Amino acid sequence: MIFISVNTFQKQTRVHIRVYAADDRGILHPTKSGVSLKPAVWSALHSKLSCFRPREDFESAFIIKKIVCVFNHSDKGNVSVSIQRIFQRKDSSFQFVLERVLLSGENLDQLRHSYELVLKCVKNKLLTYTLSEYVMAEVDRFPEIDSFYYDVDSPHGLHELFESVCKCLTKYVSNTISLFVKLDCVVCQDDIVLPEIHECMNVSKRDCFYVYFERALYNIDWQTLAVDFVSLNKNRPYIKFFRDDMFDLMEIGKCL
Repeated sequence: MIFISVNTFQKQTRVHIRVYAADDRGILHPTKSGVSLKPAVWSALHSKLSCFRPREDFESAFIIKKIVCVFNHSDKGNVSVSIQRIFQRKDSSFQFVLERVLLSGENLDQLRHSYELVLKCVKNKLLTYTLSEYVMAEVDRFPEIDSFYYDVDSPHGLHELFESVCKCLTKYVSNTISLFVKLDCVVCQDDIVLPEIHECMNVSKRDCFYVYFERALYNIDWQTLAVDFVSLNKNRPYIKFFRDDMFDLMEIGKCL
């Protein structure tokens, strides 16, 4: 049996795929078989495996984002796929690392069907942990406030900070989406002299959001975002007071 979890450590959010085995008493324990992936790598892996047909392409292998290699060990009677972490050396060659997980057909189906739930967890962890850790580190650089009056019945300061962080997040997501739109535009990548704004940038923002949001979210520079947010709010004395509360109830749907 495999478990797919979203964990956080040292300001980073990771998706873990690990095989669990039952002991003599039926209690499940984690095994050494498992990998830890960045959200962007997890998303690319899931997309590849969703259209992968192991019974049709025996003994095949493919590399995803120069981070993991997928091997097909299937035969006519059984489906078996392994996911192996790799490391690219300076000479562009690849070296295998110890992280590896072997998936049977049932486990592979479980991984494919977990996408929506894992995506939801990743989104919330990026906001409530990764962004929070970077913001709090920047806020802690400020000197302590000698005195500050807070009215619990009118928490306007908290609302202002929440709106400010949402605006910063929206700005960074939008800018990253615009970048990916131009990078994916064949015309913009040609050497032809183009006007300042090509027609690819006139695509509906709603359409771009649905297509590029996840990719943009995974490629945000969270530290730079945190620095910008704190810089915009450094003159608000309550930013240190609300440094923890600001992210407690944050959800991706309320910010974007």
